[in-house]
Parts: sequence; structure tokens; C-alpha cells
Amino acid sequence: LYSSFLKALHLYYSHHGSASPVEIAALAPSLSKHWKKRSVRPEDIQRILAVPEPKHRDFILQDFGRAGICLVRVEAQRRALNRSASFVDEDELNRKFEDAMQKAWHRWQSSMPKENRTAAVFLGQLPLLEIAQNESTVKAAPLFARGQQRLADLKAGAAAARIEAPKPSSEEVAAFKSAKATRTRGTALLDRILAKQSMSSGLPAGPTKEQLERKSALHRLEDVTRVLSLLVGNKERCSLNMPAIIQQLQQSLRNPIGKEEVERCLTLLEKEIVPGFVRVLQSGGVKGVVVVRSASVGLTEVRARVDRALEGTA
Repeated sequence: LYSSFLKALHLYYSHHGSASPVEIAALAPSLSKHWKKRSVRPEDIQRILAVPEPKHRDFILQDFGRAGICLVRVEAQRRALNRSASFVDEDELNRKFEDAMQKAWHRWQSSMPKENRTAAVFLGQLPLLEIAQNESTVKAAPLFARGQQRLADLKAGAAAARIEAPKPSSEEVAAFKSAKATRTRGTALLDRILAKQSMSSGLPAGPTKEQLERKSALHRLEDVTRVLSLLVGNKERCSLNMPAIIQQLQQSLRNPIGKEEVERCLTLLEKEIVPGFVRVLQSGGVKGVVVVRSASVGLTEVRARVDRALEGTA
């Protein structure tokens, strides 16, 4: 289940980015498809996230009020997640989870009679991860309360007017209902705007679109470099036009990659990560790419340079 959880999370991050919390209700259907045993419930996710000790947890759950229960990454774990060339280091996180599960199993065995030491009993007694209250949501709660109070006052005023006024005609009734619906929509919209402003004011400024695109491209560089090295083979250099390079990468990479992201990756390799290994040339409206084998620095060094670039981006 935990391995399927990481695969579903990796897929979510690849489509939506890893900067924002993940709503559990949006993640659960994808997790169920990966697990293929039954529909995953929120308590299943709480149980697997509670297995590691608190100081070793990579994920927590927070209540965002109207936005629901969300999964939040713990970024203070020595930036272990950011050192990977992928959104989620599945091998490392699976290893940590297995170690934590083994420790919990041995502790439980030592405290239980031998006849009760079954896997079903062990799994049933595992605790659920506590859901913390998000601080920004708590700060926004008074604004929601004031909005609800204003809406209640409007409804009370409308009710009083109906009692005091003479029985209106059918045309007046229709006009009143239309005005009431407009006021309700306006009040609900105002509540949402105020709440969004309050939550945004309590959070640090998020990354720009360019920063997110750069970070996504950096995560792809190790795989892109591996494919380029295979293309050049034992030759000193390999020259291809840009459409051919894009087609080769799209066919070779496990995760889908678009034309713009391919060009972004090639530019990062040429300008920052491995100058000389890749050169992007343009003649008129035609772009070409030259890969030079002698300028390659190896995947280990590429990974180290990508890590340093990611630290500068964060």
C-alpha cells in the first residue's frame, strides 16, 4: 500500500507540481488504481503515514477547512527529498518505511502473547496519523464567521420584510427571489475572496511559473543526459535537428515530456549544468543540437550539479 501511495503521489506531482499540498480526496482514487485491491479510505493513508516515528516522517496531514484534508511534505528532513532527481525518491522512502515497520513489528511481538501474534492483529492495532489544523485556516476562520453572520442578517431582514409587507403580487415575488439569489451569490463570492486573501497573506510567496518550469526541467536532466549519451555512443559527436532530438527523448523517457520542456532541458545542460556537452544551434528558422562525447562528465557529476542548482532554486 505504501509503495502504491508513493507511485500515486509521484504521478500527482508530475502533473501538478510539488509546491502545493495534496488533497487526500483527489489522491485516493489514483492510489486505489495503483494498489488494485480495494478502494483506499482516508484512514488507510493515516495508518501508513503513522508508521515512521514522528521525527522521521516525510509527510503529515493537515485540515485546511473547506479545502479538506491535505497531505503536506515535511521539508525540514535534511532536504532528503530534494536531493533526488525525481519528485519522490521511491526507493529511499520505501526502505525507510520498511525499516520502521520492522521495528514496530518486533516491539509489538515482544509485548504480546505468542498465540495472539498474527499479522491481522498487528495491522489492526497500528495507530492513525493525527490530523493537524492548518494555521492559515485557523486565521481565516473569523472571516468566514463574519461572512456567515452577514448572510444570516440578510436572510433575517428579508424574512421580516415578508412578514410586515402586504402580500406581494406574483411579479413582485419573482423579482424578490431574483434579488435574494443575487445577494447570496455576492456574499458567498465575497467570503471566498476574503478567505483566499487571508490564507495568501499568511503564506510565503509561492514560486513563479518560470521557477516551477526550471525546477521541473532540472529534475529531468539526469534522464535526458542518459538518453543523449546513448545517442552519441562511441562517436565523438552526434548532430541532429531539434524535432529528431525531441522525438528520441519522448520515445525513450518513461514519463511524458513536451517539446518546450525538452528545449528547456537542453538549454540548462548547455548554459549551466554541462557546458560543452550539448550545443543548441540555430540557422534561420531551423534548430539543431550537437552532442559532444568528450565533454561529458558522467551521470554522478550531473546529479551533483543538478542538486546544487536545485538548492539555488529552492
